Amino acid sequence: MLSNHLPAYLLQIICLLIIILKTILIATCVFYWFKVKRYVTRHKSPITSTNPRAIKIAFFHPYCNGGGGGERVLWQTIHAIQIKYPAVVCVVYTCDNINLKDLLDNISRAFYIDLLPNIELVYLNGIRYIEPKTYPRFTILLQNLGSLLLAHEALHKFQPDIFVDTIGYAFTIPYFKVFGRAATCCYVHYPTVSTDMLEKVKSRKDSFNNDTKISTSVILTNLKILYYRTFGYIYGFAGLRSDVTLVNSSWTKGHIDAIWGPRANAEIVYPPCDTSTFSGLHLTRQKPEDRFIICSLGQFRPEKNHACQIRAFNIFLQGLDEVSSGLCELHMIGSCRDHDDIRRVQELKLLSESLGIERRVKFHIKLPFTELLQCLSVCDVAMHTMENEHFGISLVEMMAAGCIMIGHDSGGPKFDIICDYEGDKTGFLAKDEIGFAEKLKEVYLMNLEERMAISSNGRKYVLDKFSIDTFEREIILKTERLFNQSIAS
Repeated sequence: MLSNHLPAYLLQIICLLIIILKTILIATCVFYWFKVKRYVTRHKSPITSTNPRAIKIAFFHPYCNGGGGGERVLWQTIHAIQIKYPAVVCVVYTCDNINLKDLLDNISRAFYIDLLPNIELVYLNGIRYIEPKTYPRFTILLQNLGSLLLAHEALHKFQPDIFVDTIGYAFTIPYFKVFGRAATCCYVHYPTVSTDMLEKVKSRKDSFNNDTKISTSVILTNLKILYYRTFGYIYGFAGLRSDVTLVNSSWTKGHIDAIWGPRANAEIVYPPCDTSTFSGLHLTRQKPEDRFIICSLGQFRPEKNHACQIRAFNIFLQGLDEVSSGLCELHMIGSCRDHDDIRRVQELKLLSESLGIERRVKFHIKLPFTELLQCLSVCDVAMHTMENEHFGISLVEMMAAGCIMIGHDSGGPKFDIICDYEGDKTGFLAKDEIGFAEKLKEVYLMNLEERMAISSNGRKYVLDKFSIDTFEREIILKTERLFNQSIAS
């Protein structure tokens, strides 16, 4: 029978292997440094400007045609730069097969951001190097190592003065700093590895990134902890090569400070939230008063835990009589990035069928913006069930739209978004499906005046704290020294 702890000899072997691997890695890096530096020096960037002295800033965002919060950060940042520094050449490294005109149309339609066409796209072919499906095991480590291959292709095709990682591949930062001699910046939406992930593995609980085979084995659990800690060390080393480190929430800052260390000087810049458009909706819900409508808004990714919403809704319905439950609906609004997300939606539909509530659960995939506003205008309450959500732009948007928010009692929703406004409640927090069901029941039993008070407080809070103008002002302020540094050089 296996011991409940790793044997001493096995630990010694693992430590020896780590030392050997580190030595090989350092030797490889030194060799590669000379090779790539000579290569980059000999190859000029194919993109030229009418002003050869113009500053060139490049954004590493392979999935730039996505419709999520990360893409809004990218395009809103470029919009701010175009206004502040009209002569700067903005370049985006992308793996999306789309021309600039269609991309700008998509950005305008999805985010209501109108960009100037003086943006250059540098198309990368190595998307397979960063796709999770390429690496069934050791996914995080191999994806990040794969990002170095993509970074090599990117630097070969275009050498910028300023490099910005807006998607979360920290390994690309030292690559561009050393081989490209670029000033570097990163906007961290979510730490690749966090202390919460370590705690979850230690607790041996199943989750979307900790399968049963590992959680039921003490030895595999200890090996995974060692894997995370080793990766965390390398991740921190790479992150510290960023000249400017920006994070999107208090939760993210806490984890970056813990992993990268205080030398990272991480600064919070809350992501751009289109609060003004959503706040144009009436606080009074545009529907018959006896109907109770719940919604959620977010991509159909595994970590969003949409199944919890359906189960919570089912528990809530079980506490109502037949007539009352027949007047309740759950609208799940979101987008699908790939076939896995599409399959996930089908699984959610099957779950609602198995619970016998399929007629009360509605799915809305990639709604046009006008239809999204129409849907939110009739919703009484909104749910967001992701644990340790880094920020939660969709929560801000739903609160601005007048929905009473029930978020997970962790991460950005807890520390930045669902907070008291002048001492009054702006929403609710819950930890599991039973907790969410209880909060749904609490809102359901409120009278109209009580609901209006909470939704009004929530709207005022997010309008005061989060906005597009605030984001653009902060992003220019925090990155100003990068542009000054590039001008000086």
